[in-house]
Amino acid sequence: MVTQDRKEKQSFFSVLALKIIAAISISVLLIQLMFISFIESSIYESELSNIVDQQITFTEANAIYIAELVSEDQEDSLYLILSAIVANPLIVGATLQYADGREPLFVGEKHTALEYRFDIKDFNDNDELVPVGSLLTYATTAFIDESRSARITGILELVLLVFLVVLAVSVLAVQFYIGIPLRRITRAIDNDQRVQKIHWESRDEMGTVVNRLNFLHTKLYDQLTGLELELSASERREAARITSLANASLEGILIFNNDQIIDLNEPMAQLFSTDKNNLTSAAVSSMFAPDVLQFLNQTLSNNNRPVIGTELINSKGSKIPVEIYLHQLENHGAGNKVAVVRDISERVAAEQAMWRLAHYDSMTGLPNRRYFTENLNKAIDVAKQTNTALSVAYLDLDNFKFINDSRGHSVGDQLLCAVADSLQASLGSKEICARLGGDEFAILLVQNSQSSIEHILETTFNSILEGPHCQTWRGLFSVSIGVATLSGQLVDKNELLTRADLALYKAKELGRARICYYSEQLDVKLIRERLIVEKLVAAQEQDLLELYYQPQVLCDGSKLTGFEALLRWNDPELGTVSPEEIVHIAEREGMAAQLGRWVMLRAFREASRWPTSIRLAINLSPLELTDEKLPTFIAQCLKDTGLDAAQLEVEITETSLISESVKAAEIISALKAMGIKIALDDFGTGYSSLSMLQDFPFDRIKIDRSFVSNLSEDESKSVIVASIIDLGARLNLDVIAEGVESENDRATLLRLHCRECQGYLISEPVSARKVPEIINRYNYLVVDSEAVHISEWKKAG
Repeated sequence: MVTQDRKEKQSFFSVLALKIIAAISISVLLIQLMFISFIESSIYESELSNIVDQQITFTEANAIYIAELVSEDQEDSLYLILSAIVANPLIVGATLQYADGREPLFVGEKHTALEYRFDIKDFNDNDELVPVGSLLTYATTAFIDESRSARITGILELVLLVFLVVLAVSVLAVQFYIGIPLRRITRAIDNDQRVQKIHWESRDEMGTVVNRLNFLHTKLYDQLTGLELELSASERREAARITSLANASLEGILIFNNDQIIDLNEPMAQLFSTDKNNLTSAAVSSMFAPDVLQFLNQTLSNNNRPVIGTELINSKGSKIPVEIYLHQLENHGAGNKVAVVRDISERVAAEQAMWRLAHYDSMTGLPNRRYFTENLNKAIDVAKQTNTALSVAYLDLDNFKFINDSRGHSVGDQLLCAVADSLQASLGSKEICARLGGDEFAILLVQNSQSSIEHILETTFNSILEGPHCQTWRGLFSVSIGVATLSGQLVDKNELLTRADLALYKAKELGRARICYYSEQLDVKLIRERLIVEKLVAAQEQDLLELYYQPQVLCDGSKLTGFEALLRWNDPELGTVSPEEIVHIAEREGMAAQLGRWVMLRAFREASRWPTSIRLAINLSPLELTDEKLPTFIAQCLKDTGLDAAQLEVEITETSLISESVKAAEIISALKAMGIKIALDDFGTGYSSLSMLQDFPFDRIKIDRSFVSNLSEDESKSVIVASIIDLGARLNLDVIAEGVESENDRATLLRLHCRECQGYLISEPVSARKVPEIINRYNYLVVDSEAVHISEWKKAG
């Protein structure tokens, strides 16, 4: 008995039972892995293909807008569009490579695995399509990688669970239905129990089992039936899992045959705004535009994957922009296809927003320069084809800078918006009004009658100045308008814009607050001043300006006392540009301070090589006297160049002291404290010269050339000059007369006891390289006794 129990214990798991358990477990495991791997790969490839297609579509859509921005070199707008591209969750980086080799623009980060390049082309000035650069985008697979990782983890857990369950069930089932019966049969055989003999050769337990096969047949049949039922339940679970995966997708999935819907997922039903059951067996054509049905019914193969952009009409009648990707459904009924429907409403809205951002001014809501230029080009083509007239009006707000600076940029922005509202209210649908930038606006007028153009502009002019939108700023600003018209084949964009610009320039020249129409009789001076404005900054940056120096001497000619620095500019196209022209235009265009600093730095550097007894006189403009940083700048220039402050004298006109007397007094006091001499220039030509002498610490007064010219022949001038010299002596001020051009005038000044003079009689202004010659000439002059007597005067008079 003990021996028999030991045998049963040792043979608890028979060799055949172990084989069956291993075969069942391994087979189930392999089947699961193969099936799940196939499903997972299909899902991942579908998601990856969707990302690539979206990247390609999104890149090519944005390249259309980038092409024109590259041609116009609008780097800020390019950065904005690149940032908008990267705002797409699937796009992590975008690079714009210029065809001309400029530094590429890059936003985001690079993922070279999903890089897509699109070559951008645009029309040049000859209407030829040329490459201007390339747009590269880098997509990320992070979203699908994360979802895949989660799926794989879940699948592995499920596989392990199923494997363990199958293993446990197999162990129990085999042991219960095979192992135990085999042992009992073996024991029965050992006990000489007879069974039906079957001819079967085997070295395992089955060799014994086959002898009792007929007896076990019914029992084995029951076992097989149970296994089939278990497999059916597994298939139902797998179908439910696949359905869950489909419903978890972001896109709508539609299975159809011809025009009939066979099945769909929940996102598709939600997109159509109805219950899923309501769409089963419905017509596909009821969902989309009529032309989509032809697309859906095309013949497919495993290689082609067509896509179409269209609109889905949901159950509420709303139209939703979508993209449809078409697939052939294998092993799921003859002719069945799958349509993946993606909602692209956000992308369409983003594209529309980017288009408006690229073509409209964000503050005023008016079209911008780019939109205006595009429509101007179209209007020019129409005008040439129809032989009609085309006009462009430039508008500029007068006194806008003062309002913007004195009342703040927010008030300036409000004024610009009010002007924009007035323009939109006064212009019709045929006219295009745009904000070009700053306080500059433009109107495109397509009219055949000059009178109608004049009427439109007069209405617009009055609407801006007197309309309800601008009542708050009435009287604080005005508007200048320049208009140019060309017709037929003569219409040329550059010529039209240039003429309108000249007309606007003329309107400002004539006193502003008016409308000026271009004509061939426009003042030559206007064209010259416009060229000066265009070239002045470049001339300064390229060091094309030059300083000349006019000597200042004692009236008897015995001693050189100083030089006055005068600005000169000799341009190949403009010829010689006088200092008066340069200073006038620089002050009007707001470049006086920058120009003055250039003059001071150059003059200080050149004067630092002169003898310390010779002074340098430079002129300060009215704008410079309002610059609180001027004393600091002059001090730094003196330090850098090594020029002694005692050698420097600044000349200030009376008019520059009237408008900003408080600030001017502070700056003059600061310069005086540095040891710099102060001279009142053009004395006698203003209305308050005497009060200026009382209010400001001057060291010298300069008699204006208008009193010195023909001094010996005009007794009244002699009386005035004598009075000025006497006044200077009584106020302990040096006196210098400018504009001396004859010996008689100098003799008269000498007789009136004027200390110093300058003018063409002494010397015309000379370049810096000729200054040493003049200094050496005066160093070798023989000074007679009378000259010595005069030079020893402590002050004039």
